[in-house]
Amino acid sequence: MHARCATGTARSCCARSSPPWPPDREPVEYLKARGDDLQATLDKAAARGERVPTVDEVLDFVLAPLYLRVLFRRPVEPGTGARLVERVLTALPADPAPNAGRGG
Repeated sequence: MHARCATGTARSCCARSSPPWPPDREPVEYLKARGDDLQATLDKAAARGERVPTVDEVLDFVLAPLYLRVLFRRPVEPGTGARLVERVLTALPADPAPNAGRGG
């Protein structure tokens, strides 16, 4: 079973592309807000007993590769987000730690 959010599984939540930050916000503020949103989704999944990555794992292994492709105007092939999410979910330990889902 995989983590779910209001609109679907963790795969769809993590792989959703985000718009650039609003012009009235600093990038670090936008990143923190994005991390807070991700954490809320991961906390709900962890509360249901699901194995979840940390926010840092989602940022490092899912969002960063997507953002870099966009930043350097490289194509994002269909299925790239799904593959990145599958990779991070597959790499999770079988027995979650007590604070699973908590990013550092």
